[in-house]
Amino acid sequence: MHKLHSLGRVVLLLFALLAPAASLAQEPASDDLDIRRQIEGWEIAWNNGDARAIADFYDEDADRTYAHGITRTGKSQIHDLYQEAFSAELPEDVEQKLSLQILSVRLLTSDVAVVDYAYHTTGIPIAPYLAVDGRSTVVMVKRDSKWLRSVQRNWIPTTPGCMTLCQQKVSNYPPQQNN
Repeated sequence: MHKLHSLGRVVLLLFALLAPAASLAQEPASDDLDIRRQIEGWEIAWNNGDARAIADFYDEDADRTYAHGITRTGKSQIHDLYQEAFSAELPEDVEQKLSLQILSVRLLTSDVAVVDYAYHTTGIPIAPYLAVDGRSTVVMVKRDSKWLRSVQRNWIPTTPGCMTLCQQKVSNYPPQQNN
């Protein structure tokens, strides 16, 4: 009987020690899902042309840098940039559309994550209404149980198509070699 009582204590002690670890193991999966939902919600807001909803996915002092180098800091500036892009008049045959594919979600700490995704956009209001394939790296922070974008960097992989575009848009590219 004494051995059974001692065994019961050991089982209870193990349960008490392992239960918190089990709940911690579940949190990253929950955070991963919450982050993925945030990214999907941002995509929906973009496709709805809703600059206010997009800005709400960013932290108050977030910064957003586009592949062409423009940076906006803070929700207000981020909102204004999207509002301008969504209010541009497009030809009838041009649709502004965004599709994303999440490539990775990494939790660095319990309240900081890095997300990488590929994107395809059409109807970017730069003549001739470009379609762009690119990548985005987003640092997200958890504030009051909500994941927000703190830093976002877009970039366009160097491809032959990208190089052609660069050559068309930048008069001194590539630099001329002196012989």
